[in-house]
Amino acid sequence: MEGNTQQPGYRDANLSLCTSLYNTNIATGPVYTYGHHQQVNDNDGCPTGGSSPTGVAFYPTSGGSYPAQYQGALFWGDYARRCIYAMLPTNGTPDPSKIQTFAPGAAGPVDLEIGPGGDLYYVDIDGGTVRRINYSAGNQPPAAVIGANQTSGAPPLAVQFNSAGTSDPNAGDVLTYQWDFTNNGTYDATGPTASYTYTTAGNYTAKLRVTDAGGLSDTKTLQILVGSDAPVPVIDTPATGFTWATNDTVNFTGHATDAQDGTIPAANLHWQLILQHCATPDNCHQHYISEVDGASGSFIGPDHEYPSYVELRLTATDSSGLSTTVSRRLDPKTVTMTFNSVPSGLGITVGSVSGVTPFTSTVIQKSTQTVSAPTPQTLNGTQYTFGSWSQGGAATQMITAPTTAATYTATYAATGGGTCSDSFGYVCSTATRAFVNADTTVLALTGDDAVQQITLPFAVKLYGQTYTTAWVDTNGLVSMVNPNGFKWDNTTLPNPALANAAVYAFHDDLVMDSSASVRTTTVGSAPNRQFVVEWRNGYIYGSTSRRITFEAILSENGDVITNYASLDSDIEKGNAATVGIENADGSVGLAYSVNTPKLQSGRAVIFTAPGGTTPPPPPPPPSTGTVSGTVTVAGGGAVAGATVTLTAGVTTTTNASGGYSFSDVAFGSYTVNATANGQSTSAAVTVDGAETVNLTLPAPPPPAGNYGITTVAAPLVPADATVLTLTGDDNIQQVTLPAPVTLYGVTYSTAWVDTNGKVSFVNPGGAYVEHSALPSTAAPNATVYAFWDDLVVDGSASVRTALVNGSVVIEWRNPYIYGNGVHNRVTFSVAFAPDGVITCYYSGLDNDVEKGNGATVGVENAAGTVAAQYLFNQPLLVSGTSVRFTP
Repeated sequence: MEGNTQQPGYRDANLSLCTSLYNTNIATGPVYTYGHHQQVNDNDGCPTGGSSPTGVAFYPTSGGSYPAQYQGALFWGDYARRCIYAMLPTNGTPDPSKIQTFAPGAAGPVDLEIGPGGDLYYVDIDGGTVRRINYSAGNQPPAAVIGANQTSGAPPLAVQFNSAGTSDPNAGDVLTYQWDFTNNGTYDATGPTASYTYTTAGNYTAKLRVTDAGGLSDTKTLQILVGSDAPVPVIDTPATGFTWATNDTVNFTGHATDAQDGTIPAANLHWQLILQHCATPDNCHQHYISEVDGASGSFIGPDHEYPSYVELRLTATDSSGLSTTVSRRLDPKTVTMTFNSVPSGLGITVGSVSGVTPFTSTVIQKSTQTVSAPTPQTLNGTQYTFGSWSQGGAATQMITAPTTAATYTATYAATGGGTCSDSFGYVCSTATRAFVNADTTVLALTGDDAVQQITLPFAVKLYGQTYTTAWVDTNGLVSMVNPNGFKWDNTTLPNPALANAAVYAFHDDLVMDSSASVRTTTVGSAPNRQFVVEWRNGYIYGSTSRRITFEAILSENGDVITNYASLDSDIEKGNAATVGIENADGSVGLAYSVNTPKLQSGRAVIFTAPGGTTPPPPPPPPSTGTVSGTVTVAGGGAVAGATVTLTAGVTTTTNASGGYSFSDVAFGSYTVNATANGQSTSAAVTVDGAETVNLTLPAPPPPAGNYGITTVAAPLVPADATVLTLTGDDNIQQVTLPAPVTLYGVTYSTAWVDTNGKVSFVNPGGAYVEHSALPSTAAPNATVYAFWDDLVVDGSASVRTALVNGSVVIEWRNPYIYGNGVHNRVTFSVAFAPDGVITCYYSGLDNDVEKGNGATVGVENAAGTVAAQYLFNQPLLVSGTSVRFTP
């Protein structure tokens, strides 16, 4: 179990221990759950994307130094989020509806304890400290901060001390400052600043005591090392850009020097190997793997899920006790594993994640992956049992990830018209069904986590009971009994916890902003009326780009239908949602899916009541179907903006994920054709229902022009000499090049570099944000487009130049791609060699957006009439692979 739900990796492995637990339903659920991408409290200052609740403590029910509201409270720490929370009690029991963010920014909490004085203590595993959080009523003590202009050096060492940052929680308190420069018990100076000269070599402790008017004080110390400067450690191997695979032996070496000691002895070199486990590329927490002393050593590439990387740290300590630490990031080699099934559309589980085939998973090369082909499964009303894997072996097996991309296919056999059912007699099935737009009434139901009671237009039956009112929740459910508030955290079914007597059309943490609404309408006539509740264009909490439209249809006879539109990704198809129905006391329920991406656009889930019709009312025999699929490019990813045509004369274009769809296609035989970037492909299809046709375009041919294009495996070439004063969004700067550069036979000594990933050798007049295909006579021209997209150079990014081995190098380091917060970041550079060869290098490309599906890469002449284009809106870029333009 994970939270309230069955963990997919264990569930789909069909382990007898787990299935017996699921079948007996004896597991006690947690008091409180929260997802990796969900905040515990709105704007609580704690990062999301990962979570690790690692320490728990209960405050005494009486006594203690904390205010009475904390008596009986539950405290817990989240190591990954660096936060401590408090669940305050109701009638002596911790209440999940009364959670406070107690200590945001806590330092690596992994154990919590209540001390004998009533204060909360916690262990900081990262810093190696134990920390206390105390409470003082009335006058609060000050918080001292000690600083110095230098903390080491040869004697005589003159040190200027300061107390900058010292504070007192009581406004207006007058503070006094006392300084003991050698920690001998005698205070040598007063005032917020002081100075002292250390004339003799040695290690000293300087102390600052700050006291308020009420006599409360705080003391801080600072180490001063007189006689030497800090050592300088260097990691010699592995080099920057080195990559590893699971079980690879990686050797490392290093050295250090010091002004006083010369070469630091190997015994004073200390190595730490740390695994950085990332929820997103810029949201990681660390796991310590090993430590060793000496000038060299080795480690074995860890077997871990991706994204993650290894950080190698070297600390050198000199004879005076001074130390310095340097680190090197070592990224893993990754590979794409594609999972298919026959027939397509069944569920496969890889590790702890389930997906509907076909889908891909990026993993570390040579890592071990548990894969399961669950059996039996039901697809479109037909039950299938597992037959075989393309690689052989059992339905659940361990796979060693390959070093090159590979495909794994599970073949199933149809065993009849399987359905799902419950003890009351409800049966669920799926069918292609037109979406009903609910345009009669727009509910006053907006925002995040809201619920509204409504009056039903007719008596609705559910599990044999009749209801005339209902409560509609922004989070995708409608309950016939008062749920006493919103319910954002989905669960398995049945579950006696509220809400009950409910239809879970798409139970997830949803937000109805100004672009979304909840609407109702009534269709049909008695006794076959249907009441429709539509959630239109709400987004799934965490990203406004993950939007979904769906509906619940409640019938007079007790039948229930849920239907879906605009499902573009696994999270929109239900991999964090519950779809099902439940009776009034939560003792009987029927779940079509729980945290599994089984939903399809235009495909309804029908829950037929005992004695009802399937579906109600019976639809006329279908005469039209749908054709949908994705367009990809050989060796690359999805193609956005491709033109897709049916021989019936209907045309559409692919969305950002390469998806397309044709609805209301008359039954018959057709040809589907896709065209993009001068390439085309086609496939035949016979339409007698919902058809899936995935098309793969040939890789683009070498472009015409005066440059040939090749790709070469090469790590990023950084530019570390000069950091340009080029920041923000859509800005440009003219620079003098450190050496002449030749482009299309013309030599230039200056260039215009802009934040949007390009360098022009004639003044473009501005930083053009809207990229285009090449060539184009419109400005800019005489330009190299290393990664032309809408980029932002914020405080975590920079644009830099250098002369490296005779080549002029311009690097865009860590800017983010506009439109998805600061999560999609890229690093790339372009090198102009003396022989005219132009090479673009790339690093940190984690998804299709970062691999170029919204960018242009190429070179263009001064007139804009000739160009060599490597890609336009195609995710063809690969970290560690350069694109080379040779004249």
